[in-house]
Formats: sequence, C-alpha cells, structure tokens
Amino acid sequence: MIFISGTSKRFLLSYILISSAAFCSPALAKQLTPNITLDTNIRIQASDVDNADLGTEGSKNVEAGALEARFRLTGNLNENMLFFWEGRGVANVGRRGFQSADTGEISSLDSFLEWHQSYLQFNNVGVSPVSLRIGRQKIREDYGLWWKQNFDSMRLMYDTTLFSSFIAAGQDLFSYRISDDDFTENEQKITRVLAEGSWQYYYEQFFETRLMFQNDHSNIAVGDQEKTDNHDDRNGKLFWGGIRASGKTPSFMTGADKLSYRIDLMAVTGNEDVATIVNDIITAVDDKRVKSWAFDASADIPLPNVDPIIHFGYAFGSGDSNPADDSDHAFRQSGMEGNFSRIGALSESTNNYGTVLRPQLTNIHVLSAGMTMPVFKASNVGIIYRYYHLDEPTTALASSGVINTLDGVNHQLGQGLDILFNMNALKEKGMDNTNINDITFKSSLGFFRSGSAYGAADGEITVRALAELKIGF
Repeated sequence: MIFISGTSKRFLLSYILISSAAFCSPALAKQLTPNITLDTNIRIQASDVDNADLGTEGSKNVEAGALEARFRLTGNLNENMLFFWEGRGVANVGRRGFQSADTGEISSLDSFLEWHQSYLQFNNVGVSPVSLRIGRQKIREDYGLWWKQNFDSMRLMYDTTLFSSFIAAGQDLFSYRISDDDFTENEQKITRVLAEGSWQYYYEQFFETRLMFQNDHSNIAVGDQEKTDNHDDRNGKLFWGGIRASGKTPSFMTGADKLSYRIDLMAVTGNEDVATIVNDIITAVDDKRVKSWAFDASADIPLPNVDPIIHFGYAFGSGDSNPADDSDHAFRQSGMEGNFSRIGALSESTNNYGTVLRPQLTNIHVLSAGMTMPVFKASNVGIIYRYYHLDEPTTALASSGVINTLDGVNHQLGQGLDILFNMNALKEKGMDNTNINDITFKSSLGFFRSGSAYGAADGEITVRALAELKIGF
C-alpha cells in the first residue's frame, strides 16, 4: 500500500491537472519542423519506505511524491548528421528523492533541473556502418551490469547485423544538475576508455566482450582536508575485462517457447590508493594491488502451453578476506553500471539485485528465483525471491538501500521478495489518442528481511513500495 501525505497529495494532484492541460498544448507537438522533433514525457511517482533503519533509530515511514518532465529534441541536420538534446526537471516532495527510469538511482531530496544528454552524431564516417558521436551521451548495455550511464565522451561505433562494436573515451566535466550535485568527490576527475564488441555467431546466439580502463587522477595526499560526508578516499588506475554469452535456445520442454539465457564473467586488476580519513583529514594513504572477479548469470524459461516464465539467477562478486594487507580481492563494478533491467515478461525495468536492498556486485552472493507473465491485454506481473549472502564478513556494503551497518562476523545478509506489476493503459483499453503516444503504469512492492550479518537488527523487515504513471507525448 502506498502512503502519501496531504502535502504530497496536493502536489501530485496539481501536476496531474497541469499534465492534463498540456495534452492539448501545440507546444508539445512532436514535429516542430520537417527535420526537428520534440518528444515529451511526464512521470508522476509516489513511494514509501518502511523501517529502512531496521528498527535501530526509531524512524518508520519515509514517504515521497515526485514529478519528472523530460524533453528530447532530435534534429536531423542532414542525412549524415544528427543533433540530440535531452533535459529534465524533477520536483520532489517528501523525505526521499526521485527514482530514475534509466538506472533506478534515487536522487537527493532537492528538486532540480538537469542537462541529461547533448551530442552530435556523424554517420557513414569513412565507410557506411561507422558513426561518430561527440558529447554527453548515454552508454548502455541491456543488463546494465557494465554501463548504463550518461558520459561526456567521444564514441566511434561500428554496427552491422552480425557484429556491432564501439570504443569511447572521455571524462565527466562538471555537474549537470541545478540544486543537486550529481557527482560525489569519488566520482570526479576520472578518465575512462571503454570498448565493447558483440558478435551474433549463430541466429539469436551472441558472444560479447567488454573492456574498460579507468584513471582516477584526483591526487589524494596525507593532510588533505575532505568534505564532511563526501570524502574522496581513493584514486588509481584500474582495468576491467569481461565476456558475455547470451541468446535464446530451444527449450528442453516440448511445446514451450525458447528459453533466454545470459552468462557474464568479469575481472578487474590494477593499483589503487586508499585513504584513511579521521575527522575529515587524510591521515594515511595505502597502495593496494587490486585483483578480483565476478560472475552473473540468469535464465528465463517459458513453460509449455501456459503463460508463466520461470526465472533463475545467480550473481557473485568476490570479497577481500584480509583488508589489512596490501592486496584487495574485492570486486568492484565499473562506476558506469546501472544494475537496472527488464526480467522475463516484464515490460519495465527493475533493480537486478532487489528493489529494497539494492547492493552492488561486490563481496556478495545473490541467488534469485521467481516467475513473470503477461496478464490481460497489455500488462505483466512478476514475483522474484532473492537470498543474499556475504562472501567475506564486513562492517558495511559498498551500497545499500537500508541502514548500512553490519557486525563484521556473520555472512547471512537476508532475504528479499519483489512483487511487480506494469500496464500499458492505451493498449489495455484499446484507446487511440493522437495527442498521447503512451500511458504506462509501473509499480513494485518489495520486502527485505535482515539476516544475522546485521547483528542486533537480525530479523527486521523493510518494505518499499513504488507507483509511477508515465504519460508520453
């Protein structure tokens, strides 16, 4: 059940009225000129989190309401040159930020304007399938395990039916948000070179490889003063490499549709300087040799003659058994990841590792099982169970959607359950409105029960609910 305060209700109602009035506005027409189009969508979002502190601070419900207006401008300057710009504004009410549709990341409480993307693309550079894109652009892959973020870069792309690839290099230059800094100190002054190749070696069978080099040149040193609650505590040079096999294959069950599979194997190596910070002052810097790995695989298995699709998944990110020595075996993701994707029959993305806990793939085992299925004319539903287990005992996760204090002794993190429902309202009702492209509804209800790794907070239950209405013009 979603709980919204009176203030949030008034906020959402006012923006629903504004959105409704905008349906007939000629300014929102898609075709501005024969070569320039404007796409607009509005998202109205309400959420509630109960017991995120696992009973340790006496705080229960954290409720929020938010509205996002997003605008995409596409200009075909000529047959080989394209300009794209995307911006958005987010208005927040309550004690929790807006959940992004791209990555599932939750913003701070401040309302903000954001310059999301802006780039020039040149097609047929030299030869027909080669293109060049320069500017702030989204670099993504379907699962979001490697990258699903906007990035200031230059990207050279090669795309054919059987093989596609790119190489990109760049660095995020500055914050693109007003009233909400979108980069922490640890995320600044990082130069990256990324490469990806995908080969369809047989019909619906893909082999992919990804590489990334990262140079964090923030130059931390003993005696530096760090910002309170926003420390730059590491820099260095790291190299990621990984392979993926994915595709569809005939089911082992007679009469069933093809099953979908994905297998990712990744490793990271390099050197990293890690700071010890006391009272916001760097008191020591240790040089760490990084060498770690991760694995993530899933399968969606249709059943014969019925709608449900069975989902199985397992993910592992290595931990560090001896943090005191000069090596670090804890896997860490690229910093470009999204961990947000569609599962089975679901039409909307959800967090790969659970809507409540939301961990990164480091020092963790995540076992998942569940079911997704289409319902009605244009809707779908899913239920996913997850079991979480630490690889090595620790006092905190790299990221967490609940209070992040562990006992450093036990391995069992806990269990999660997500119930998901999505609907395309226009298709569901058979509506044909020339002014509205789509109306979609997305919802999730997540539960997390803490394990023994939370010490005295063992056995606490956190509930997170989200409902979102998207209207596209």
